[in-house]
Amino acid sequence: METLTQYTQIPEEVVQQAAEMCSDDENNSFFRIWNVGQGYKSAGMTPIYLLDQTVMQLFVVAQETFGKKLH
Repeated sequence: METLTQYTQIPEEVVQQAAEMCSDDENNSFFRIWNVGQGYKSAGMTPIYLLDQTVMQLFVVAQETFGKKLH
């Protein structure tokens, strides 16, 4: 099972600033990840922005569902 300790948590403000700097390119990863996080917020969930340093991949998960098996 995955845990948050496997990843580096990136502050939401950092992702937001990066997304705003790249807002003219909707295919930019920061912009797409920020939009997914905003979707989680609008659904009443808490987005967590994580960095996997082994492959340098940034992604977003919902705190309420991360690491849980959903059916």
